Amino acid sequence: LVVLGSLFIAAPALALPFVSFQVAGTVAGQSQEVALDVSGTINENFTGNSGIVMYGGEAGVGLPAGFHLFGHYYRHTNEFGEELVAGSGVDAFVDMAGNEWGLDLEWHMGLIPGSPLKPFIGAGGSWARVNLDGEVRFEGQKAALETETDVYRLYAVGGLKLGSAIGVSLRAGMALGEDDAAKAEYSLAGQTVAVSADYQGYFIAGSVSLGF
Repeated sequence: LVVLGSLFIAAPALALPFVSFQVAGTVAGQSQEVALDVSGTINENFTGNSGIVMYGGEAGVGLPAGFHLFGHYYRHTNEFGEELVAGSGVDAFVDMAGNEWGLDLEWHMGLIPGSPLKPFIGAGGSWARVNLDGEVRFEGQKAALETETDVYRLYAVGGLKLGSAIGVSLRAGMALGEDDAAKAEYSLAGQTVAVSADYQGYFIAGSVSLGF
């Protein structure tokens, strides 16, 4: 009992190796290539590049040696169908909206030690799962776009912290993913309509954070 009592008393003193906790709001953008393939009495293939707008939040911990581990949620907004088939005479529309959940690991290096204003630079990488919940419309018919894919990102990061409470940061880098990712196929207006999207290209994000 004495031993158990000592363990229970000592347990609260076992400090986790967290330096800080942080939450953030983020707005981001990423390039995306969308493909729409139609086969049947109509045989057409449409491809084009667009930009996804993402917004959401992040929460995580600061670790020793300048490392930061956090999870994120971004909502994707991207309606690209009109540009994809412009001038073709085909009535089609693709909404690539979706939800993204991911994990990020970053390393930050402070540039002015001891200053209340703390600029920093660093690098990071992330993995994310994108679940699409948009819509495909073709010649007056429509279907829910329900598919998913993984996205990987490598980026540089820089920013400014005011003490340990408030900070702003900017990330810029590249996204990597599968070819013909998030592919789905439908039967619409007597045609077979296949949609896919490649999440490869630039990535940029700005965040405002609050530390504890």
